[in-house]
Order: sequence, then C-alpha cells, then structure tokens
Amino acid sequence: MRTTSPSMMAGLISPRDFIDIMGVDRQSDKHLIIAYYGSVEHCKYPEQKGFVRGMNYPSAIFLRAVDGSPNKTHAVNIVQFEGHLSPKSLVEIFIPNLQITFVDDIRKGDRKSVV
Repeated sequence: MRTTSPSMMAGLISPRDFIDIMGVDRQSDKHLIIAYYGSVEHCKYPEQKGFVRGMNYPSAIFLRAVDGSPNKTHAVNIVQFEGHLSPKSLVEIFIPNLQITFVDDIRKGDRKSVV
C-alpha cells in the first residue's frame, strides 16, 4: 500500500510517501487485533517527484476491547520509521503531531466494534 503525508510546518517538512506491506491478525479469544506493517520496494511504486521516500521498519498497532466498555478500544502503536528529517528539533515536533493525527484518523473511522 502507498501512503502519503502532506508538506507540514509551513513547508519545513516536505511531503513523504511510504510503500508498505501490511498484515492483520485477529485473536478473537483475546479480543485483540494486531495490524503489522513494514516498508518494501516494489516496481509498481517508483519514487515520485515531489515526495521524499520514507521507510517504515517493522511496526504494529495493537487494538484490544476494553472490558466492560463496549464503545472503547485500548490501542498501542509501535512505530519505527525513517522519514529523513532534520534538524532534531523538527523531528521532536513532527513525530508527536503525526501520532495525534494518526489517532484522530482512527477515531474518524468506523466506530462499530471490530473485535
């Protein structure tokens, strides 16, 4: 799958794209879903002009139903990526904002129970 991020921080961070392979493991007995992914190279997705190619190292998000709260999900997101960002001060601003955006995107998604 190809995902992109727009330019951020008034153009200080260029648009990025990532080419990832993803899998999902559902463990119904534990009310757990694990989505795992990592970057790959693929001839159908060459580098695109205007984007910096980012790399996701093995990463995963764990989603578990909260006992006694059918409308809540506990999420743990483990992300390892190389976005070719510098200086360090930009990285320290960008990464937390990226995580907030990711969680907001999940909240906007389908709210029905998936476990």
